Amino acid sequence: MQKRLKIGKLRSVEVLYRGDLYELACVVLKANDALHDGTSSTGHPTVNGLARSYARLMNLDFEPLVRAVERQGLPLGACIVSDDIDPDSLGRVGVDA
Repeated sequence: MQKRLKIGKLRSVEVLYRGDLYELACVVLKANDALHDGTSSTGHPTVNGLARSYARLMNLDFEPLVRAVERQGLPLGACIVSDDIDPDSLGRVGVDA
């Protein structure tokens, strides 16, 4: 079962400043929604993928981002979803509160 992580859980992650990974996740989720608007396809980045994107964007080493995420106890393999997602609409995919 693929775990999902509500985006608000990223607010406490601090790489360069508190909430930076959360802010990037907001942009990525909004862009994904726009990209998939009108289709049955949905794409959700993983925490790991978001961290890798941030490292590339800011020219940072990936490992400090992993440590920042792990300090908060967040699963790197979880898909990031909106805070207002309806868990009943996810089928077999679980949502971590």
